[in-house]
Amino acid sequence: MSFPVITIADMVKARRHLIDVLGIDRLLCVAGGSMGGMRDIRFLVLSFSSDWLYPPTQSKDIVRQLKKSHADVAYCDLKSNYGHDAFILETEGQTQLIRNILSSNDDSY
Repeated sequence: MSFPVITIADMVKARRHLIDVLGIDRLLCVAGGSMGGMRDIRFLVLSFSSDWLYPPTQSKDIVRQLKKSHADVAYCDLKSNYGHDAFILETEGQTQLIRNILSSNDDSY
């Protein structure tokens, strides 16, 4: 007899089920970056309209996969003419989005 394989996904699902059963809507604090703690992370996926190396379609694929895992994810495609270098040059839009997420206690980003 061998011990059953338990994956990170199994641990996250078990934790999510416990949180649901207990009726907890939102966690205010999670200590540590443990494997199960990864489900509590908020994701912001940014893309730039002119990025040819990592085009917006790839970013949208990442968002779709995160949402399938019930992750807390937001997506924004910033308009730019700078191609792949936009992440270095278009700092104002990125900065404001990140500030909004870090300062919010709800889903209004």
